[in-house]
Amino acid sequence: MIKPLDTKAAVLVGLVIIVLLGAAAYYTFYFIKGLFDRLDPQVAAVTIIASATVLIGAIIIASAIRSLNRWKNVYALNAKRRTTYERLIQIWRVALSPGVYRGGIDTSDLRELEQQLLLWGNPPVIQAYAELRQFKKEEGLSSPDIPAYFIDLLMEMRKDLGLNILDLDDDDFSELLTDSDQGKKRSR
Repeated sequence: MIKPLDTKAAVLVGLVIIVLLGAAAYYTFYFIKGLFDRLDPQVAAVTIIASATVLIGAIIIASAIRSLNRWKNVYALNAKRRTTYERLIQIWRVALSPGVYRGGIDTSDLRELEQQLLLWGNPPVIQAYAELRQFKKEEGLSSPDIPAYFIDLLMEMRKDLGLNILDLDDDDFSELLTDSDQGKKRSR
């Protein structure tokens, strides 16, 4: 608990620091002004312009380095998401492929992937996956509607990875999920 005396002391220390910073800025300004007073006006103008240019350049370079570090973190996160999504798609695509034994999905791999999905996935992807999983639990893998839930999950994954989905529809994904022999032929 903060005591009233502690608050007053903190305010006093803060005011002293502000006064000291102001005094330091004042003396720094007059020191720099004294340096430029000794110079010829044209030389002083060139020196000021060169100093400002170097300072602005340093600020730009520092912001670029900060931005680069931020993008490295984003790229690493997207790589983890992409890997998780790819593994999840592989497991579910095998489970949904026609002619494959539909006895179930390997639960040990799936649990690990679900943990990774919870860590790295975006909320819409996690929600689409939860809907797919709930539908599988209620209806089973043999339900004819389960590919539609899987396609919704794929669409959310593509959105999350920043891929354009404007020219793709459910039929395009359905053809990818079925064997090419059994897939329906589309005319474009």
